[in-house]
Amino acid sequence: MAKHNASVYGVADRIEFIVGDFFELAPTIEADMVFLSPPWGGPNYSNVSYIYDRGRYGVPEPALGRAQLL
Repeated sequence: MAKHNASVYGVADRIEFIVGDFFELAPTIEADMVFLSPPWGGPNYSNVSYIYDRGRYGVPEPALGRAQLL
């Protein structure tokens, strides 16, 4: 879907999409921006008793070490 949207908006040639395990890729990635999209919880996500928050799951340590803005 992200590739399709990038194409629709005419920016696909300016984006490199990498699908993989962030923890394996983080030490070698050199990028202006990294977008992480963790599993969203499935069709019944609105029925869960909690809401995703950074405090509950933490920010991946490799991201903290490389981020300039979080």
